[in-house]
Amino acid sequence: MKNFIKLNGILIFFYTLFAFPLFYFVYKYSTPYFGLSDFFDYYKLYENMDIKNTDSPLNMRLVSSFFVYCMSKTGLFYNTPCAIDGEAFSKVIYFNAILFNFMCVVTTCLVIFHLVKSRGFSTLMSFTAGLSYLLGFGTIFFEITPITDAFAVLLFAIVLQLYYKKSHFILIPLVILIIQREYVFLALGFFAFIDYMKFKSRYTLQVFLYCLVCFIIHVILRKLFFETSRYAHHTNVNFILESITRLSFPILPFIRQVGMTLNIFIIYVFVVAYKHFKNISYDKHEFLKINLLFVQLLIIAFLLALGNNSGRYFYILTPLLIVQIVNELKVFQLDKSGA
Repeated sequence: MKNFIKLNGILIFFYTLFAFPLFYFVYKYSTPYFGLSDFFDYYKLYENMDIKNTDSPLNMRLVSSFFVYCMSKTGLFYNTPCAIDGEAFSKVIYFNAILFNFMCVVTTCLVIFHLVKSRGFSTLMSFTAGLSYLLGFGTIFFEITPITDAFAVLLFAIVLQLYYKKSHFILIPLVILIIQREYVFLALGFFAFIDYMKFKSRYTLQVFLYCLVCFIIHVILRKLFFETSRYAHHTNVNFILESITRLSFPILPFIRQVGMTLNIFIIYVFVVAYKHFKNISYDKHEFLKINLLFVQLLIIAFLLALGNNSGRYFYILTPLLIVQIVNELKVFQLDKSGA
């Protein structure tokens, strides 16, 4: 136990050092007026947990917002000239929103380390896997920002670790996700269902059912207590059906924006393609599963008119992509060891 605590302390120290420049850059030079308009909804939660005047489903991102709310109440703050100086919102709240997400990013690196290490990889390879999360497009543009995506990625990484361990403690983060990020239920439920179709594992079926129940609870809570008019079409069956035959957003900006967020996914596809053309075996089931998850996201994007936000959603699955990249690279590590 002592060695475990020491290892995690060292890892947190180094991941913090590597991530800190991203945190400082975002705090000093970013502005929510360019691509982060959701911040102004979240700000109502950060300031006084004003659920009624925040648009749904943003008003259901309650757990991370509550942490930012509490941190802001302490007055924690680093005062330095920033791009947002003179704006109408509180700089203290803005700082704490970014700080909390920075902490989530560092912790996600740590969880990815343990995800990879538990699958038999070396400490160095596992550390590099965690570090690679900092290189993803979405980490600086979506995660270390004053919105709520970073906590969703962290929860998904924890869920993934518990899923691989076949642990029923997976219910704890899933319950939290009911009031944090509903997309994980759709992705993990689909993920578990595909695994069940191949392996017929009772656990994967149970996880699928957990996700289904949690998603239904989320929708019921949203319709009864949180729904507002701005995004009400997300739960409007008629709108969803109509979206099958008509496009609700411009396609070229959608392709460009989603494409920019996919650097880690593209690396994964490249590694698999390389192995395929070199006649090196690869995990076809995982490759199919990840691509079906991407197709699922595209279908959701068109049905709910998510538009340019779609890439942000798929980026939540980045821990899965990193784990599978490392898995596919294992054969080259073995070849090198045997040379």
